[in-house]
Amino acid sequence: MDNKNSKNIANLLNMMRKNGYCDREGDCLFSSLSGDGSDRSFLRIKTAEDTSFIGVLPTHSGSQKKTISWPAAKDIYMEIIETLLFMQISGSVRFNRKWCWDTQRYDKKTDA
Repeated sequence: MDNKNSKNIANLLNMMRKNGYCDREGDCLFSSLSGDGSDRSFLRIKTAEDTSFIGVLPTHSGSQKKTISWPAAKDIYMEIIETLLFMQISGSVRFNRKWCWDTQRYDKKTDA
């Protein structure tokens, strides 16, 4: 990991210590996880008590976010909303609940 991530990990470790985890050297093990396509880094943090956390380190590109005026963004925004609505509505047509991973339906009965 680069210097910027090392600083972020040090801050993360400090936060874990302040909250009662990672009191001694080696109490917390950090391992890299595959990313989500963004510039962020993902880590699994495992404590000596076998508690596990996921840490997300911010992007370190140093670039600032660009802003765009509403009139310029409105057309793109509306297209995205229309596409999401289409996917939500058309996705339910002929959807087989047996394709669901855990249960066919999620309701209060699935809480064990």
